[in-house]
Amino acid sequence: MFGLARTDNPMTTEPTTADRLRETLRIPTKTNVLKLAESNVAKLRADRAALKATLSPVLTRFRKDGLPSDKAEIAALTGQIDAIEIAYGQALDERTKRREAFGVTVLAEVAAPAAEYQAEVARLLRELDDLATIAVEYAMAASVNGLPVRRVIDGAPAFLQGVRRLRQIAG
Repeated sequence: MFGLARTDNPMTTEPTTADRLRETLRIPTKTNVLKLAESNVAKLRADRAALKATLSPVLTRFRKDGLPSDKAEIAALTGQIDAIEIAYGQALDERTKRREAFGVTVLAEVAAPAAEYQAEVARLLRELDDLATIAVEYAMAASVNGLPVRRVIDGAPAFLQGVRRLRQIAG
C-alpha cells in the first residue's frame, strides 16, 4: 500500500540447524529381508503359543483321567512344539543376523548427520556455558557490592552446573 509493499513473507523463516538435522537424521526403511525375518519370528512365536494353549487342556485332562489317547495327543503336540522351537531358534538367529547387517547400513548412512548433530550440540552447550559463566560472574560481583540481582541471574550457579553436566554427558 502506498508503494511500501513488503517483498518478503513475515511468516516464513530460514530453516534452523535443528530443522536441517531433523531432515537428515532419519532411520532408513527396513529392508524386505529384515521385515520377512521379523514376521517369520512373530508367526512362529504365535504358532508356538497356540500349540501350548492347545496342549494345556490336554495335559489337564490327562492328569485328571489318564486316558491313553491323551498320552498320544500329548506326544504329538509336544513333537510339534519341539519342531517349532527349533525353527523359532533358527528364525531368531536369522533375524539377529539381518538386524546386525541393517545396523551396519544405518550407521554408515547416519554417520555424517550424527556427527553434525553432535558437533551442533557441543557448540550450543559451549555457548550456554559461556552465558552461564557470565551470569555467575555478574551475580558474584553484585553480591559483593550488595546489589540486587534478577532471579534468573541469581540461579546462574545451578544453571552453570547443569550445563556442565550436560557437556559431560554429550562428550
